[in-house]
Amino acid sequence: WTKMYPHASPARQALLPDRVPVESLPRTFKWLSRALGRKILPALASAFPLSVAARLQNLRLYQATVLRYRPNASAPVSTDVHQDFSFLTCTVPLSNPDEYE
Repeated sequence: WTKMYPHASPARQALLPDRVPVESLPRTFKWLSRALGRKILPALASAFPLSVAARLQNLRLYQATVLRYRPNASAPVSTDVHQDFSFLTCTVPLSNPDEYE
């Protein structure tokens, strides 16, 4: 796990969640690869039916990262609303929905 965010100041990095690239987690990478083709990319394509860029044959995974939020952290950890450089960003929750406030 790392806190490396190349575009964030050290003070901002302290407030961001820990992260790890999915490609360094073999079982997670395998699961994601299957889920992309079967569920995630088709769902994104169907959500934007009028967009040529969102057609299934045009969608690709650029980056996948697992973020870890620690509820007992000394400072609140969050990912603020922001704009990525990608056309679409998809969030897949890994926690049980009952764990959210």
